[in-house]
Amino acid sequence: MEKLLLTLHVVAAIFLIGPLVAAVNQAPRALRSGDAGALGPLARTVTIYGWVSLVIAVFGAGLVQDKYHNSWSDPWVIISLALFVFASALVLALLAPLLRQAAAAPGGGAELAARAAALGGVASLCYLAIAVLMVTQPGG
Repeated sequence: MEKLLLTLHVVAAIFLIGPLVAAVNQAPRALRSGDAGALGPLARTVTIYGWVSLVIAVFGAGLVQDKYHNSWSDPWVIISLALFVFASALVLALLAPLLRQAAAAPGGGAELAARAAALGGVASLCYLAIAVLMVTQPGG
């Protein structure tokens, strides 16, 4: 069961976080250029992948068991979960609404692009830090 959960967790992370990060990184460019045709699909992509990526946490939670040598008290588990919640909140509560608003009323490109770049950059760094913690498992 551990191998199955770990495989689902890793595959979900690759196929859900990868496209999410790609869309997040394309958003500032679309905002700067005022490409209204790209903003709608980017907003949908960020929203859908943001919500669906929560399944990664479900598979990960299934792996946090003593029989798999993981515990909720392991520092890398706590930090990874906190970073994931923070990144998900940035994407779903701040970035996705910003993109939906920009798609509905194009304009304000430079200011919105800077905000989108900052939000997306921080979320991407969170995902990167999570990957490092998952591989290295410091203190675990």
